[in-house]
Amino acid sequence: MPAETKSNILWDAEDYDQINPMYSDVNGEYGWDVPEGDWLVTFTKDGYYDTTSAQAEDSVNGYLPVPPPQTEVNVAMVSKNAPEVETVNVYDSEIQIKFSQYMQPDTVNTDNVVVTVNGTAISGTITALDAEYDYAEENIYARSFVFTSSEALSGYVQVNISNVVNYNGTAIASSYTNETTAEVKPESISCSESINISYGSGALLSVAVLPAEAGANKTLTITSSSPSIAGVVTASATTDENGEANIMLEGKLPGQSTITISLDGTDLTASCTAVVANVTTSTTPQCAKVTASAASGSVLTTGSEIVLSTTTEGAEIYYTLDGTCPCNVDSESRIKYTEPITITDYTFIIAYAVKEGYDDSSTAGFIFYATDALTVTDESEYSLDSENGYVLNVSAKTSVSDFVSGFENTTVVILNANGNKVDSSSSSYVGTGFVIQNVYQNQVTDELTVIIKGELNSDGVRNVLDLARLFDHIQSAEILDGYYLAAAYMNGDEKIDVLDLASLFDEIQK
Repeated sequence: MPAETKSNILWDAEDYDQINPMYSDVNGEYGWDVPEGDWLVTFTKDGYYDTTSAQAEDSVNGYLPVPPPQTEVNVAMVSKNAPEVETVNVYDSEIQIKFSQYMQPDTVNTDNVVVTVNGTAISGTITALDAEYDYAEENIYARSFVFTSSEALSGYVQVNISNVVNYNGTAIASSYTNETTAEVKPESISCSESINISYGSGALLSVAVLPAEAGANKTLTITSSSPSIAGVVTASATTDENGEANIMLEGKLPGQSTITISLDGTDLTASCTAVVANVTTSTTPQCAKVTASAASGSVLTTGSEIVLSTTTEGAEIYYTLDGTCPCNVDSESRIKYTEPITITDYTFIIAYAVKEGYDDSSTAGFIFYATDALTVTDESEYSLDSENGYVLNVSAKTSVSDFVSGFENTTVVILNANGNKVDSSSSSYVGTGFVIQNVYQNQVTDELTVIIKGELNSDGVRNVLDLARLFDHIQSAEILDGYYLAAAYMNGDEKIDVLDLASLFDEIQK
C-alpha cells in the first residue's frame, strides 16, 4: 500500500506478473516482489483465526515499509479447533502419545494421562519428545510425549487422557481412551542407501522394519520426491511376518529421486536414492509394456483372475511371482503367460513382453491383495443373496454385535441406512438398509445390505409403524422401493398384498 494514501488498497499483482492473493507453499512460505510503499499482509486459513503482518517484528505502525526488503515476515496463526489425540502407541518399554496440535507440556502430566495395566493404575513419568519455543521464544510447547514406567508394560493396557491444553489454552474436547495390548517397539526401517533403475523399467526395493518381532503386519507409506523421475507403483505396503516388504519402483525419466518410507502411526522413516539410468537409443521397435486387468494395489476377492496383455500383436508375455526379473531366461521362476493368474493371497507380479525383431518391453510390476468375500459362519441362519446384494433371514431385534458375530470375516464395517458408521460391538439393533462391508487395506472388497422381512423403518423392530407403511404401499399412498421393497415381501409369492399385511400383523403379535 503506498504510504501517501493511508488506506488499505488491494494490490493488483497482475500488473507485475504475480498473483495476489496467493497460497503459501508446503513449508508455509510465500513472497512477492513489490514496489515502494507501506504494506500489510493478511493471512487466512480454514480452521484458524485470521491474522496480519502487523504482528511482524519489522512492522511500523502496523505496516511493513519497502524499502528495505522485508524477508522475515513471519507470523503465528492460531487454530480455532480443540486439540485431539492423534496416535497412542503402547510398547513393552514405553507409551508414545502424539497430539494434533502443540500442547502445554505441564498439562500433559500423570494426573491427566492415566495408565492402567491389567486394570491396575501404574506410576510413571512423562517427557516431551519434540519440545520447542514458540515464535516469540517465550513459551515451550510439544506435540509428542513419552510415558515411561519402572513397571513392565505387558498384557492389557489402557490409556486415559483428559484436561490437556494446547498452546492457545484450549483443552481437549472430550476424554480419550485407548485400550490395547503392549507390543514390541519398532526401532528403525532398513533399506538400501541407493537403487539403480533402468529407464522405462522397474526395480524392486526391499525394506524391513526392525526388530523383526516388532515389524510384522505393519503398514508402510512410500513417497517419491520426484515421481516424474522415479515412480512408486503402490503408495503403501504391508510387511510380512518377518517385518519385510518389497516396493516396486518405476524408472520414468533419467535422474535421481529420494524414496521415503514411513511407518504409519510412528515417526520412523528411511530413505533411498533412486537413480534412473540415461536413455539408450535404438532404431529397433520395442514391445509395448504389459498391462493388467486391475490396477496395481487393488484388493480383490480371493479367486479373482488377473489378465495380462500387451498391445504389441504376436508378442509373448513372461512373468514372475517371487520378485525376480522375468528377463532372466534361465530362471526357474520365469513363467510364460498362457492364462489368467488366479489371486489367492498377496501377489507380486513382474512381467514383460518379447517378440522376435523387437526390443523387449520394459518390466511392469503389479501388486494385488486377496481377501475373502463376506461369508457367514456355520452356525448362522443368514443367507447371502449375492446377485441382489442382500443379507436375508436376519431376525428383528438383532443387535449389531450379534449380527457381526454371524460372519467369519474379521475386518467388517457396519453402516446404518443413512450411510453412517456404527460401532460393530454396539448393542443397538441392526435394521433393514444397514450395510455390512468387508474392508481390507482401507478398500471395500465386498458389501451386502440387510433385509429384515416386514421391518420398513430401519430401526430393527417390527411394529405398527411398519404395518402402516406396508398398508400405504398396498393402497399406493406410498410406494416402497429398494431394500424396503425387498423387506415388504413377507410371503415370498412375488407380490405384495393383504396377505403380506396379515403375515406382518402376525409377526408383530408374537
